[in-house]
Amino acid sequence: MTLYGPLDQLDIRVGYISPTDGYVTDVSIEEANAYERLVPGTIYIFENGDDVKYLTIDQVNQLTPKDLLREDSCSGLQLDTDCPPTEIFFFGGDGVGAKGNPIIGVDGSLLGVDIISGGAGYQEAPFIDVIDECNIGAGGAARAIIDEGDAFVQPGNNSGKGVVINVIVDDPGNSYSPIELDNTKVSDGSSNVYPVLLRLKDVVVENPGINYGCPGETLEITPSNGAVLDYELDSFGRIGRIKVLNPGIGFKTYPTIRLVSPCGVNATFRPVFEVVRDPIVVDENILIQVTDLVGLKQTGYVDGRAYYGAVFYKDGIRYAGFYQTPGQLVQVYDTLKESITGEVTTRPSAIQRQGTDVSSNDPTLDLPGNLS
Repeated sequence: MTLYGPLDQLDIRVGYISPTDGYVTDVSIEEANAYERLVPGTIYIFENGDDVKYLTIDQVNQLTPKDLLREDSCSGLQLDTDCPPTEIFFFGGDGVGAKGNPIIGVDGSLLGVDIISGGAGYQEAPFIDVIDECNIGAGGAARAIIDEGDAFVQPGNNSGKGVVINVIVDDPGNSYSPIELDNTKVSDGSSNVYPVLLRLKDVVVENPGINYGCPGETLEITPSNGAVLDYELDSFGRIGRIKVLNPGIGFKTYPTIRLVSPCGVNATFRPVFEVVRDPIVVDENILIQVTDLVGLKQTGYVDGRAYYGAVFYKDGIRYAGFYQTPGQLVQVYDTLKESITGEVTTRPSAIQRQGTDVSSNDPTLDLPGNLS
């Protein structure tokens, strides 16, 4: 029931990506079936108040008016609540479905955005809004980078064209949650968190300055976290580019980069980080915990904990990482019990692939808190 009467099947609308018309919306179920006869195998886009879903025509035909309603019921006006975590909202660009979780440093700065879904159909880079509902955090600004190829592809695949492939933070802002404010821990609003690791990917020259090249100049990054930088000059002593000789590892605050010189002036720089989701590392002090607001899919279990990172396959076995690298491979298991015992008991046909929700509730695994 809505303010305008009960919902019915005719209220259900989907969309799709057309090679000629771009992102087509407001398509009825009947119209979707007619289009399916013309273009078999089309993936349809269904939006409600909670999420964007990518559906086959069979799944479209199974939609009911109940699917139009939000799953979370309104709890009414809350006068005394903790601040929810910062959110990232993509809009515009004639596409749909881009989602990401903000990475907030321990200093309250916006360090990056972990892209959970690149969306589909973007003809231009969508705008990004950094949302802090309590209006404590401010000043953060970021921009999306999309694949520059053909934008009209089937959605649901981040490796295709017309998808958001990166987010660049132009201004980190300050005081974003969850951080410590007035000795009170700001609620993260969710029990679902996952770790990321940040390393320096690039340094953007915002202002090249002038008259650099004097003896005794030093290029400093603070904190460095092991990063080593160098720079190139043009004939007027302007900074042409910054070279990242060593990316460092484990940044948890926004660093300051400056070229200390007795003669050059006005050069300014901005760091760009590479996000490594849920890395397999020993030192947990270099990780940042990210609140999962947009529904990151678990990929398996490693050493008795949920794992959300990338996986690859070798000889039919799933390992952590994007591809094989030197060193010991880390196997990703299908269940929590298998990751602890090291013994695979799940049938191969039941192993769920990367990007799916996985869970395990094995009553034979005696762990506290129903972690089995």
